[in-house]
Amino acid sequence: FFFLMIRRPPRSTQSRSSAASDVYKRQALGPALLASVILASKGNPGSSVILCTDGLSNRGLGDLSISDNDDTALQFYTRVGQVAKDNHLVVSLITIAGEQCKTDILSQVVDLTNGNVTRVNPKDLGKDFAEILKDEIIATGVEIEVQLHCGLKFAEENPAFLLNEGTLFKKAIGNVTLSSEYAFQYLSLIHI
Repeated sequence: FFFLMIRRPPRSTQSRSSAASDVYKRQALGPALLASVILASKGNPGSSVILCTDGLSNRGLGDLSISDNDDTALQFYTRVGQVAKDNHLVVSLITIAGEQCKTDILSQVVDLTNGNVTRVNPKDLGKDFAEILKDEIIATGVEIEVQLHCGLKFAEENPAFLLNEGTLFKKAIGNVTLSSEYAFQYLSLIHI
């Protein structure tokens, strides 16, 4: 696995000079994540990238500091997630409680690879990191296919994954761990 930690130095270092402080506030999370995914893809299927950050990505690819840039950043992180998924990697995200990092956008990578998003108190970082490592990948390249009786149809599933008038669900989910769970809701088509 690859561990990528993006962090700022202690606040006492940040107050030394405005130039030094500005350097420490820069977080090129996007390029660092992309490089980590590329490096991990050279390893075995089922490898992990754990992204640990205490702030907002505000430099380079995937810059989240400008709200007008959210769509572009979302596309970038979705593409990184797809590269990770195609290479059978799991990307997990650890963020520090109380810090802003736009988890809703970064979680695109995590969702595509079936990783975990964890918000931690800095004092619990070691324990939470150990929990992520403990969730071992047991299969890669997994596809789910569920066929319902013709009198039933799936409810609240993305139509892109439904076939046969909503009775067949088919989706490539990628990696599976011992704790992976998938639940489905369905409706009756027969009215009594």
